[in-house]
Amino acid sequence: MTSRPHNSATSRERVREVWRWVRRKRLGPFGGSISYTYLEAIDLATHQQLVRRPRNSGSASLSYDAHPFGGDVTFVYAGSRPDVTDLFPFANVVNEPYNTIDVVLHYNAGSFSPFVKVENATDEQYEAVFGYPSAGRRFIAGIRYAIR
Repeated sequence: MTSRPHNSATSRERVREVWRWVRRKRLGPFGGSISYTYLEAIDLATHQQLVRRPRNSGSASLSYDAHPFGGDVTFVYAGSRPDVTDLFPFANVVNEPYNTIDVVLHYNAGSFSPFVKVENATDEQYEAVFGYPSAGRRFIAGIRYAIR
């Protein structure tokens, strides 16, 4: 038995980023940005919002870059969004909104830049996909190399 993907009337969709706002600003070694998105992602057959696509989302970031040290703190918001359970009988659900905060510190040593990063620094318990818990707080360390 073989199968091919195909489009049916129920899979047609309209995705429209109705409003997106991004603002970036620098003041000496400090920087920041704010982003907001209002998204309409509609299934044309059912007129329902598409699953796993939040209508409202955004982020805010503060950075510090005083050579050779630097860092960033980023706050991310994902609004509530429709989803589907992964087990029979596959019910429709609403996945809760969540916030995360990521922190990065780095040292610029020419072509090499060691860094440490903490993702989900507040250890927020959330599910980006309903029924699948996202990772908690994560620590990452590494070295970036830039060819100059």
